[in-house]
Amino acid sequence: MPSAKRAPPNNEVQLTSHGQNGASPPNRGVRWAKGVEPVRYDPMQAPSPGEWLALGEAERLEAVLRCHKRLKVHVGSLQIHAAVHATVETQLAQGHEGATRALERLMADGLDRHEAAHAIGSVLAEQIRRALQGRAFEADDFDAALATLDAASWRGRGEAE
Repeated sequence: MPSAKRAPPNNEVQLTSHGQNGASPPNRGVRWAKGVEPVRYDPMQAPSPGEWLALGEAERLEAVLRCHKRLKVHVGSLQIHAAVHATVETQLAQGHEGATRALERLMADGLDRHEAAHAIGSVLAEQIRRALQGRAFEADDFDAALATLDAASWRGRGEAE
């Protein structure tokens, strides 16, 4: 059972140690317990898989949110963006073959690690969009989309819109 204390009035989650947390409500930040340092995430460096996977989902999400705020990334919904980004990092930490190959290929084609994670996240976001339309998630379709993802199409994504 998570060691989250009773939620304060603003519904923030208090974390007592890394890897032990309750679910963070949407659009609410994680409030770190006194003496506990927030996890610092750098999208340009792969986090240690063991350390990343030892974090709770709320901690991963908060780490990515803090990073993107620090970098002044502007997107429609920072919360959704960070959730997709954190999910990509989790896939990579778990050794998901399709995501790992896509990251390596995209970086070899000139994207930096952060851009490559966003490109992989775009494939994940498309799968989520399809699921919201009532289509079943098909792992083979996801892996096929990752296999065809390339730096040129990612760079040119806004030109056709």
